[in-house]
Amino acid sequence: CMGTYSSYGQKKQLSNYNFKRAEELWKNNGDPKEILDLLNKQLEETPKNADAFFLRSYIYVTQEKYNLALSDINQAIACYNKKTSERNEGVLYLWRGTIYYKQLQEFDKALNDYNVAYKLIAKTAPDKINSLLFERAQLYYDKQEYEKADADYMQILENDEFDLRAMIGLIRNMIARKEYDKALELVNKCEKYDADYEETYCYRMQIYDKMGEVDKAIDDAIAYFDKSDNPSLELTNPIFKKHLSYALAQVNAKIAYENDNYGWKMLRTTIYELGHNYIGAIKAYDDIEKEFGISPQILYYRANCYNEIGNMERAVADMTRSIELVEKDKNYLPFLIDRRADYYRIGGDYKNAIID
Repeated sequence: CMGTYSSYGQKKQLSNYNFKRAEELWKNNGDPKEILDLLNKQLEETPKNADAFFLRSYIYVTQEKYNLALSDINQAIACYNKKTSERNEGVLYLWRGTIYYKQLQEFDKALNDYNVAYKLIAKTAPDKINSLLFERAQLYYDKQEYEKADADYMQILENDEFDLRAMIGLIRNMIARKEYDKALELVNKCEKYDADYEETYCYRMQIYDKMGEVDKAIDDAIAYFDKSDNPSLELTNPIFKKHLSYALAQVNAKIAYENDNYGWKMLRTTIYELGHNYIGAIKAYDDIEKEFGISPQILYYRANCYNEIGNMERAVADMTRSIELVEKDKNYLPFLIDRRADYYRIGGDYKNAIID
């Protein structure tokens, strides 16, 4: 969406100096405050600079200041001039629609903007239309208007018959309508196009699960775990729980083949925990620690296992070590301290629980 801003002669280049600096900083993950300062200077010099309003709106969204983000994108739309901006006007409506949809969940306003964006982009930049169609189809899915979502996905496939995201969108709609046979046929087609595409296995495991074919669902859950850099255990764990012995056997087979794979060994501990085998999980965590070294992740999960068997002293000790390792990580530290407070409270140490 962000695009680039090209110069139109030396005068135009100089007048947009602060914007260009801000854009370059943004592309290189620069300090948001510095970016905003530059954009503010730019807008003082050129108050009708749609590109500066657009970028500032983006920065405000990352700071969760949605009222300011909307105000700026409204300004960008109001002062848009196709002679001085490289961005397609439709992109501005697409971005405002995205704010309404993703941040504010105001679906009707988002859909209105997506429809305006569609008309503008289809007319002036038809090669860019697939990204918009995908966003609008997602919105239709959330509104449970599956036929309209299907229509957008089918249009994407008309433009690019190998677009796997669109195929997965159709599959998701089929699952929602309980059309499992049709969904299975299409997801198998996806696998033929790209055997490494993780979403194929993520959705096929759900289809098999809905069809009651648990072991096949587990096979695909294992494949999904293998293909994904960040698999969702919230999706796989309920499937593993339906046949834990089979899931464990499949993971052990993976470990036998890839004995130095950290991920498979951590997944095995998860399956132990799903079966309430906390002693087995603790031993497995001990083995992983010896092989790979200690980590906040191992300490956290092992502490939970000690909590489950009532060993609060070891639970607190592991959680304390985990806290020490992530001491400067503001995202995780409060969560770990809160968890340790639970252990203190359960163990009757109310003084330290209150301190935490």
